[in-house]
Amino acid sequence: MKYLKGCALLSIVKELYRLGGDEFSILLNKNDNVDVHVFINELFEIISESLLISDVVIHISISTGYSVYPVDGLILEDLIRMADKRMYQAKFQYKNRNKV
Repeated sequence: MKYLKGCALLSIVKELYRLGGDEFSILLNKNDNVDVHVFINELFEIISESLLISDVVIHISISTGYSVYPVDGLILEDLIRMADKRMYQAKFQYKNRNKV
């Protein structure tokens, strides 16, 4: 992601993993006092910016879920399960917000 180069948000990212397809996991540095909600909102704002590539405007959107160790689980599977649950809850809330 060339357009994220130099982004201050990346300074708190410890690792970025592709889980498969269009699913990714971001591990944040535990020593940084990071508000997960603030991080997600800033990430959303950056990713949501339109890109202009070869005179074509591209709009990207994301759905996010998160989990916090050890509050949401002690093993990887539990942490991923909680993040998935929160992501689907967010998708559901967003989808219903657009209905009349």
